[in-house]
Amino acid sequence: MTVKEFTLPDVGEGVAEGELVTWLVAPGDRVEEDQPVAEVETDKALVEVPSRYDGVVEELFVEEGDVVPVGDVIISFRVDEGEESDGESAAAAGGGNATEESDDTPESDVELESDAELESDGEPEPAVAAGRTF
Repeated sequence: MTVKEFTLPDVGEGVAEGELVTWLVAPGDRVEEDQPVAEVETDKALVEVPSRYDGVVEELFVEEGDVVPVGDVIISFRVDEGEESDGESAAAAGGGNATEESDDTPESDVELESDAELESDGEPEPAVAAGRTF
């Protein structure tokens, strides 16, 4: 097992620090890559900070309410080297594609429905407002 430290990422252009509002995980929790682990408020927005690792939360280095400069370590994870590389290859091989398929499927269905409506009517109906055609 390897311990990986995670620093506060640059959460917005020109943002130098953020206030850690809420931890969404605790030591001992299992997390997946891209799972939100904390909410950070900057002068511009409240954002969720996602994990870069699959693993178990080892330690939280910052208390809720603390202001943290970008680049400071906020959390560490216990990561098994074999699992980390397997997780990355699985995400590259199929995990990412499965997400893309599920994201594209609803959009494709919507597009097909609107195309079918256009084909069944021949031409799209012109917009009519108060007796005027645009």
